[in-house]
Amino acid sequence: MSDGETAPTRPPGVLAERDALERRSRRLGALRVSLFAIMVAGSLVALGRPAIGFSIALPALVLFPLLIVLHHRVDVRRRRLSGEILLAEEEAARRDGNPRHSVAPVAPGLDDRDEDASIQQLDSITADDLGLLRGSRSLFGLVDTTSTWFGAKRLSEILTRPLLSSSAIHRRQAAIRECAERDDVRRRLLQSLLPLRSVKLDRLATALDGDFEWAERRGIERWAHLVGTLLPLCLGLAIGRPELLIVVVVLFFASMSTITSNSSRSNPARDRLCLLGPVVRALLQLDESLAEESLRSDEWTETHRKLRDGRVALERLDRRVRWLEWHAFGIVFEGFNLVSMWELRWLPSAERLVLEHRGELREALAALGHTEALLSLAALTAERDDFDWPEIVDAERPFIEAESVGHPTLDPGQRVENPLAIGVPASTVAITGSNMAGKSTYLRTIGANVVLASIGAPVCGRGFRMTPVEIYTDVNIRDSLDDGKSYFQVEVERVRDAVRATERTPFVLALFDELFRGTNARERFAISWSLVEAITRRGALLIVATHDNRLAERIEASSEPELANIHFREHVVGDELRFDYRLRQGPATTRNAIRVLEVSGYDAAIVARARAVIDEVDGSPESES
Repeated sequence: MSDGETAPTRPPGVLAERDALERRSRRLGALRVSLFAIMVAGSLVALGRPAIGFSIALPALVLFPLLIVLHHRVDVRRRRLSGEILLAEEEAARRDGNPRHSVAPVAPGLDDRDEDASIQQLDSITADDLGLLRGSRSLFGLVDTTSTWFGAKRLSEILTRPLLSSSAIHRRQAAIRECAERDDVRRRLLQSLLPLRSVKLDRLATALDGDFEWAERRGIERWAHLVGTLLPLCLGLAIGRPELLIVVVVLFFASMSTITSNSSRSNPARDRLCLLGPVVRALLQLDESLAEESLRSDEWTETHRKLRDGRVALERLDRRVRWLEWHAFGIVFEGFNLVSMWELRWLPSAERLVLEHRGELREALAALGHTEALLSLAALTAERDDFDWPEIVDAERPFIEAESVGHPTLDPGQRVENPLAIGVPASTVAITGSNMAGKSTYLRTIGANVVLASIGAPVCGRGFRMTPVEIYTDVNIRDSLDDGKSYFQVEVERVRDAVRATERTPFVLALFDELFRGTNARERFAISWSLVEAITRRGALLIVATHDNRLAERIEASSEPELANIHFREHVVGDELRFDYRLRQGPATTRNAIRVLEVSGYDAAIVARARAVIDEVDGSPESES
């Protein structure tokens, strides 16, 4: 949490005020319906008794627009309070380790701002290994505060594109830190985007690439303007000149036939343009908000510039789209449209505006997405005190170290933090330990925090320092049925990619869980040791979790300072295996696989025979201490 800030609390009575406004809004809505009914009734009476009818209808006609304005103001206040309450509830849930369920988008995005930066595009397997985008406890779910598809897409892009330049990381970090330290600004920006949650924007990115056929239909546009102008004019004149009724009828049928014959194509085009309405207005509001908040870091300045450069185009598009949005008035609009040919008059010019300013619109939507992504990442330190800013440095050799580091998505009350040291001096570290002791979680902890640090975000830990590194992983067991590849073949290819990366640069972090578990023990050890030697010789960082004692023993027997062993262990208390998940130096001295079978209810004879066999194999009793 930023200095001087406190957790959001609802002002006394805010829920009661919101509920009171909802009741008032319902009453005003009912009153509007009543006034409308009075106006209709007065108009009908006026057909026979004008004086009485107008005396009934006119007061209602005067009060009706005033009531609309009042109702609108009440609803604006009600929506603002509802937004404040929703954001406070979501923030409280994130603090308690219960973020809202979020799913990262997989469709193409609009933001290409990373193309010129030095980045690594993580593949889907690495993202799954580290829990970046999927699952109930993903990094995406942890940080997501977005309200739009564009924000969610940009956030998922950032999480899978770690930066490889310290200057780029510092630039991103400055933007996130600036927002994290200004909670009032962050909350106002979040609230300004809340209305977009009710708008389905996922189709908008592809809609911008669609066919805009109406932009070229100038003939029907001119025809609609002609008929749509003459018909209401002749209709008005026909009141005093009945001979014009025939002209009105001809024009009316011309309008109706034109509208009905084109509706199958004009309605989808109109609906696509109306998707832009709420988001264009949100972009204009975001531009004003960023101007007021005066965020000064480079990324915020660049983001605001994209919005500011497109403002004129957005304002023009907003006006035209608002005219097309009148179709929401239903049957009232249908009658108006038949008389004025309103949609066909303005649909072609609206499409031309989109085509003319499509570039600025894409830039503005990308700025919206980037804004939401930065706001999401800023929440980690703005809302929680178990995250801190890492130090990103340049050095001759890669390294990562931390006084303590924990898995960011685990509940703070259950999380166990451990120190981290790789490349200072040991660049290759083997993790041994019993089943379920914490080896795989430690690998994911390292990977997830390195990703956070590499995208400019805070990490879950203290004293975190590192050089920028490329990240390669092989943690989860998997095969590839689509490609007809076995687990072993998939693993071979993933480890190969990491080894090839170390040929280009030593600034590589490889995280492997049980190297080559898909083959026999003798070859597994031989290949694993040769890889350890090669990667260590190149100066890259390698952390491998293993049950192969021979690998740990080989490292322990080596005098090389670049090689080290660490381990986790368990304790047996009665019939229970207990784990403290604390990291210890050196190789593991215990194992628990047979004990796990025993406490899981396996037949006693099987357990006893397993112990006898293990004694025969290694010549020493199994340690269960």
